[in-house]
Amino acid sequence: MTIISLIVLFLSVYTFNYLYCVAKKPQIIGKDVKFKTFLHKHCPVLQETYWPTFWCVEGRLMSILRVMLHKSVFRVPAVQYKSEILKPPDGGEICLEWMDDDHSNSQNSELEKKPIILFLYGVTGDSDEGYIIEFTKSARKIGYRSVVMNYRGRGKFAIKTAKSYAPPYTGDLELAMEHLKSNHPNTMMICVAVSMGATVLLNYLSKTRDSCGFKAALVFSPAWDMMEVHKSLETSINKPLFSKFILDDLKGQVVANAGLMKPHYDIEVILKCATVQEFEAKVLVKMFGYSNFEEYQTDCRLHHKLPNIKIPVLCLNATDDPISPECAFPIEEANQYSNIILAVTSRGGHVAFLEGWIPIRLNYMTRLFTQFTDAVLKFGEKELFSMDHDICRLTYRKS
Repeated sequence: MTIISLIVLFLSVYTFNYLYCVAKKPQIIGKDVKFKTFLHKHCPVLQETYWPTFWCVEGRLMSILRVMLHKSVFRVPAVQYKSEILKPPDGGEICLEWMDDDHSNSQNSELEKKPIILFLYGVTGDSDEGYIIEFTKSARKIGYRSVVMNYRGRGKFAIKTAKSYAPPYTGDLELAMEHLKSNHPNTMMICVAVSMGATVLLNYLSKTRDSCGFKAALVFSPAWDMMEVHKSLETSINKPLFSKFILDDLKGQVVANAGLMKPHYDIEVILKCATVQEFEAKVLVKMFGYSNFEEYQTDCRLHHKLPNIKIPVLCLNATDDPISPECAFPIEEANQYSNIILAVTSRGGHVAFLEGWIPIRLNYMTRLFTQFTDAVLKFGEKELFSMDHDICRLTYRKS
């Protein structure tokens, strides 16, 4: 058999597999009929076949390619933010980054009518992350205000105390939301969160329940169970591709702030950590007051917290996600509790969901973001929120 024949055979088999096993409509999982009806009516992307980039259908490859595209010739142009610094009681700093044409403290009545979308990014990201820029630009095009919450020490902002951030820690988000509710009491707000940011948000929604401050939420590639995440990260393939990158970033934060960290942690021991799990056990357990690593991991697990969530939340995951594995998806819980809908694609990787032959910018994730947020903010009041859903009022009483 000639080389040309082998190539033709390979392409034929690959194309057959793509058409019959890869390109599929997402599974829509959940018991909330009203929520499902709303999505069916206003989010046509969820009824379409998702066509992943033909030559890039493996989850690891797609996840890496997404990052490379944003850091290469296809880099998404940066946006101009207006920074608003919040001061937690412990002396730290949280930065809210507002889009360049929206002043966070404006008293303009017309501006205050524009809904606000709060964004939370992943563990190694910041407000200039490619997908965040895509989201904020898309939000501006459809007429909404954007604000990104920068975690302590991320982006261009220095860390001020020996405390950073973690998946189950919601204190800084609670402070940010109290500030937003107080300064924008008549403004509708929703939240869009990615990866670790999604885990933080879901923990926050479970903790705050009726007083969350959001009308609805959209999360991409959430880490449902950190135990399963660690198992996935430490496989022979994922460890050099993903675990090392995340671990080096976390260690870099410690080294960059060694002066603040040394009185509380053994820097040499931290630098010898070989896995993300080991870093969390040696740093985050102590940093956030857990008695042991098992207690920390239990608090990171989201499944038992879903019944406490009182607003509609749409969650997008891919079955080939190399970081948040399919075995941890809360299928049973979504079919048992209201307010949670899972949209699961057959491909998409971790925070990637590329599509098109040349996947420069527009992708499945961004299209879903645009349709869902626009639908919730335009039609949610009449068609989605009920006595059970309408927990977060449009008007907040100042304390």
